[in-house]
Amino acid sequence: NFFTAYYIYEKRGLTDAFGFGRGLGVSFLKGGADWTIHAGAQKGNINEKESRPDGTLTIAGRATKSFVKEGPKIHLGVSIRYRKQDNVQSDLLYRQRPFAHLTDHFLNTGRIADQDFTYGLEAAFLSGSFAIQTEVSRLTAKLSNAIFDQENPNFKGGYIDFSWFITGEQRSYNAKKGSFGGIKPLKPAGSVGAGAVQLAVRFDGVDLSDQGIMGGSQTSVIGGINWYPNRWIRVMVNYSTTTINDGFLVVANMLGQNNVKTFGTRLQINW
Repeated sequence: NFFTAYYIYEKRGLTDAFGFGRGLGVSFLKGGADWTIHAGAQKGNINEKESRPDGTLTIAGRATKSFVKEGPKIHLGVSIRYRKQDNVQSDLLYRQRPFAHLTDHFLNTGRIADQDFTYGLEAAFLSGSFAIQTEVSRLTAKLSNAIFDQENPNFKGGYIDFSWFITGEQRSYNAKKGSFGGIKPLKPAGSVGAGAVQLAVRFDGVDLSDQGIMGGSQTSVIGGINWYPNRWIRVMVNYSTTTINDGFLVVANMLGQNNVKTFGTRLQINW
């Protein structure tokens, strides 16, 4: 997946709401010691049960620039994406669950567009064991059945998160790829220590209401503790609280408002 895999972070809210996903296609990557340019095209979605020739055409690109010297590191990036849906019976939709994805879609525009255009900005700052990371995106949807003089809606979303390794580790960063890597504990568990421990807090939001489309908006605060006993295993514990508003045309949203609180754990193994 040329568009999502090279993003600096797994941005679940934007991935779901704006339809970022894996696809079959071709891509081009060019870069230097501290910059990258990545572009490509896809047709259809490999998550679909059937690969149809009349699926979604996606054209996207991303460019990054890094400032990596002794001490703090700075990452900047910009991305664009254009999609066109050729299947008139399956227009593009935009929807979102709360953080843990155990509920219904409280944000949902329904299938409203046959084309859309998205652009995004990203940035990160690393200094020792401390890191700040943020992304914002804006999407313009071309309505397939606009009513009278209804204009095309603009949806937006983004996040900012802060993290700190209390055990002294640093997030690895590859300036040639414009992406982060795995974590290698200074003192792995079972040998000379207890592994790496990271504290993190994140604020994110998505707004899918504009121009009479009442898909709703939500803001979330997520706190977490990540434990890396070694470089291949990560144990995550998260608590989140989400406030949802304006989803008056969403069946699952009742009167347009909901509050969701979640607690979850995850075990991740990399190889």
